[in-house]
Amino acid sequence: MRPPKAKSPPKKLEALIDAEDLGKLFSLTGRRIQQLAKSGDLPRSVNGRWETVAAIMAMGKWFQRDGEEMKREKLLKLAAERRIKEREDREGDGKLMPTATAHAQAGEAAGHFMNELEKWSREMPPTLAGLSAVEISKLMNARQEQLRKTLTEKLNNIAKP
Repeated sequence: MRPPKAKSPPKKLEALIDAEDLGKLFSLTGRRIQQLAKSGDLPRSVNGRWETVAAIMAMGKWFQRDGEEMKREKLLKLAAERRIKEREDREGDGKLMPTATAHAQAGEAAGHFMNELEKWSREMPPTLAGLSAVEISKLMNARQEQLRKTLTEKLNNIAKP
């Protein structure tokens, strides 16, 4: 029977750690570590490196103090990303269109309506001259119905890409 293998001693921590490596330990970016250092949440660095144990302890204190706020911010970020993704999906499915496109289509429908009204003011008086009230009413109703139908089609097409 062989004697059990001796366990190797734990690896010794390096005396100094840089922002990137410290960030990796806590799933943060090196830039975020630099921000924390600038705000005073980490001890002073020497040439961009911190004493490893002191930096880890400072990060622990920071997480304890700001952990709840970080959770809330992450949830808000996640919710915003989800809303953006849902909007992109709806735009891709044709269920939602960019505001500028809808605005342009509504403008086109309104422009058509205004042009028709202007055309009526020019064309109708000579056309209606000499007609009876019943004939004028029939003609006006027919024109209104045609305009209503055209405008309804244009407005219904606003939602379609």
